[in-house]
Amino acid sequence: MSESTVQTSEALVQRIVSDAEKRAEEIVIDAKFFADDLNEKANAEAAALSDEIAKKAAKEAEDIKKAKETLSAIENKKTYLTAKQNAVEMVYLRALEKLSAMKKDEYLALIGGLVEKYAEEGDLVILSESAPLTVNDVLALAPVKKLSLKVEKTGKFDGGIYLSGKVFDKDLSFKALCEEEKEKSEVEISKKLFV
Repeated sequence: MSESTVQTSEALVQRIVSDAEKRAEEIVIDAKFFADDLNEKANAEAAALSDEIAKKAAKEAEDIKKAKETLSAIENKKTYLTAKQNAVEMVYLRALEKLSAMKKDEYLALIGGLVEKYAEEGDLVILSESAPLTVNDVLALAPVKKLSLKVEKTGKFDGGIYLSGKVFDKDLSFKALCEEEKEKSEVEISKKLFV
């Protein structure tokens, strides 16, 4: 091999090495651009995903807040309604207490009115055992005499009377009278109490 062939071979090898080094530098530069591009895209996707997660979290937090506000409003309404019902119930309990605490004359007048309005000939008037009246007090009432009613003081209820008839009985105990009045006037009383 001649010296020129060796030089040519060396020059060729150097050129190949030089071209390979340039190509390697180009590959490194391309790889760096590719990595930077991938990094940029990954950062953009991460930011978008982070924004999406933040928006979902904010919406979920708002939904939870609204649900809790709704539940709180419902609880407040339930509490208010219960308080109203208790207040209205107290009105009827006080009425029942007042009826039960009537003096003998008032009690007798009320029983006379109930007998006159609801009794039928031949009924049995069952007087509450706790009534401040005697059987003779009730027998002396004009409507009792007029309808030939029998009277006994055997009622196991607090105040008022029961009328036991041939066809059906009538509960005119103070509790029953208050319940009946409650059904008729509860809405009106509630409106007056909670204007």
